[in-house]
Amino acid sequence: MKTQTIVLVTGFALALTSPAFAQGKDVAYCQALAAKYQTYAGQGSGGRHGGADNQDIDARRAIEKCNSGDTSGVPVLEQALTNAKIALPPHG
Repeated sequence: MKTQTIVLVTGFALALTSPAFAQGKDVAYCQALAAKYQTYAGQGSGGRHGGADNQDIDARRAIEKCNSGDTSGVPVLEQALTNAKIALPPHG
């Protein structure tokens, strides 16, 4: 009985930490997308393909979301980078 309790408690603890770890990876990926977009698709930060004035408003909003820890901007930035024929950063 004691072994079952230890296994259950350990499993529960791991289950609680896994989503937080995954969320941290998603935030890091979102921020990597934002940085890559600003570097290669934006002019304002010295990018090769345009500037802050030319940045798509949706991409700017997505960057703001990523920088605040909100990963809902990921699809917008992935699409913007794909459209610009810029390779996506590794995820995970």
